[in-house]
Amino acid sequence: LKMFGVPIDGPAVFFCDNESVVKNTSIPTSLLAKKHNAVNYHIIRESVAAGTLRVAKIPTKENKSDALTKILPHSQRNYLLGSILYWPSEIKDPETGLGMDECKQPSR
Repeated sequence: LKMFGVPIDGPAVFFCDNESVVKNTSIPTSLLAKKHNAVNYHIIRESVAAGTLRVAKIPTKENKSDALTKILPHSQRNYLLGSILYWPSEIKDPETGLGMDECKQPSR
């Protein structure tokens, strides 16, 4: 965003629902067993140490990315997507005040 001229105050927050990821990126002394993990976490650890990134834990039930990456029950998917999408029932007709679900379709 900085490249596009958007002013950013403070670090970017990266949310994840994996406790070990939060620990491995936030605690510099934690050991990483596999080389590919060490390379990836090294970049994140530098950003955390520089203060440009903050890694935080989010409960699995609140992780909105799960709605796009996992098979979830209908109710859980709708709960997660409800805050980022507009459902037809939320859109009101300005003349009648009815939601899209309540409006009658014109007959042909």
